[in-house]
Amino acid sequence: MSVNPIEAGRPLFLIVMLKDFTTASQDFIRALTSRITGFKISDVPGENVRKAVSQLHGAITRLTVVNQVPHDLPDKLLEVFATSSVSEFNDLSSDGSCQEIF
Repeated sequence: MSVNPIEAGRPLFLIVMLKDFTTASQDFIRALTSRITGFKISDVPGENVRKAVSQLHGAITRLTVVNQVPHDLPDKLLEVFATSSVSEFNDLSSDGSCQEIF
């Protein structure tokens, strides 16, 4: 009895693909988390806070969907919001007055 070569590896192929998918997913989660941690408002053109918040919101939403939001996210976000070139804005997030929001 001859088995078609394409059909011979179906279960193995599925396992290999699922493993690749899981690895890619973990890489994606690490990349998003790293992007949030390394995000700087000063890198956004014009230091547009709305645009920065929108980008961060997109990354956090994706992490929420896969239930992988870091437990220290509020602290990381406060650090991110202290990276602008406007010291008055930085002071808001670094002096603890924004902590009550989280």
